Amino acid sequence: MNKSNWGGIRTGAGRTPLSKDKKKKPVKIYISDLLKQDIEKYGLGDSFSRKAVDLIASEIKKRRL
Repeated sequence: MNKSNWGGIRTGAGRTPLSKDKKKKPVKIYISDLLKQDIEKYGLGDSFSRKAVDLIASEIKKRRL
């Protein structure tokens, strides 16, 4: 299957692709077991990644003020 058929045969069918600046990119970080437990405990979200992003974003928001 080639890219032109993704999302169906109809023109305009399927998801609109995100621009490169809006797409999430993987990042590798090294953390201690204690920090990992704190992220699991205090972060909001249904996955470890979302919990970590929540905590990072909230801390950045506090520091910008």
